[in-house]
Amino acid sequence: MTDDIRMGTVLVGLCSSERAPYFPDVVMNDDGTLSDITVATEDVPVFNNRKHMLLLYDAGAFVIRDTEKSVVGAVEFLKWLADEENNLDYSIQTSYLPIRKDAFNIRSIENALDENRVDSTTAKIFISLVDKFQNSVLYNPVPTPHYESVHSVLDKNFTMNLVQNRAAFLELLDSGVAYEEALAEFVSEEHFNRWYELIQEELENVLCTENTLGEY
Repeated sequence: MTDDIRMGTVLVGLCSSERAPYFPDVVMNDDGTLSDITVATEDVPVFNNRKHMLLLYDAGAFVIRDTEKSVVGAVEFLKWLADEENNLDYSIQTSYLPIRKDAFNIRSIENALDENRVDSTTAKIFISLVDKFQNSVLYNPVPTPHYESVHSVLDKNFTMNLVQNRAAFLELLDSGVAYEEALAEFVSEEHFNRWYELIQEELENVLCTENTLGEY
């Protein structure tokens, strides 16, 4: 997606915090000129009268079975990586939040941002994340036997829904329907409920199929 934004193929892009260091600063126009990109850090949407919640979607490191020397070396490396100072530097350079409580304080993070000469956009995003992290309820998805299948359904459904809705919206505009009238059809509660029921049905079908296969 970053290349599409850099070349001006898309007008608006949405990325996660860990993509911040790779997000371009300018767009190259067809005539070779450059235009600045405006980057904004927005809060996660919150329903009225509900708690602020953040979904944790982390990365992991594992040691696979190998020779004793290789296993010991891998474990020592992970210990080194999880050291307070090293973990903070790694977090700053990759835009992943620290995993250690002693490294997870705003003063240490601000100092690390300065020492690593992180650009202002990434620094702003990182500090904003720390603030939201400390003032939100954290939710980590519970592992399930069919997690990969569920994730695949959700990913495919979201993507196809956007593509199909955009095509239908443009078709309405081409037929002469006013912009606001055409848009209203896709932002209504009725439209959301139809999408919700459809994705719920797809998930139930996947889980039912996999549970049946698991019996054999």
